[in-house]
Amino acid sequence: MVSQSVMPRSNAGNIDVPELVQMACRYRSDISIRNGQGEFDVKSIMAMMALNFMDSVLTLSASGEDEEMAVRELVCYLNGKTE
Repeated sequence: MVSQSVMPRSNAGNIDVPELVQMACRYRSDISIRNGQGEFDVKSIMAMMALNFMDSVLTLSASGEDEEMAVRELVCYLNGKTE
C-alpha cells in the first residue's frame, strides 16, 4: 500500500470530479482518499461528489499492482499539476 498526503490546489472547489474518477478508473489498484469526514473510494462518482476537497489535508492511498503510479498521478492532479 502506498499513501501520500496532499494539500489540494487553491481552487479545489473547481476540481473536475468526473475527470478525477476517470483517472482513478484507469488503474487496477484500489484507491481511496481520506479526510476529516472519513474514507472515500476514488473510483466512485457518488463518493467523490460527497468529498469536501476544501479540507486542509487529504490522504490518498492505493493498494495493488500499479499503486505507486496511481498515487503519483492523482496527487499531481489534486495539486493542479500534470505529469
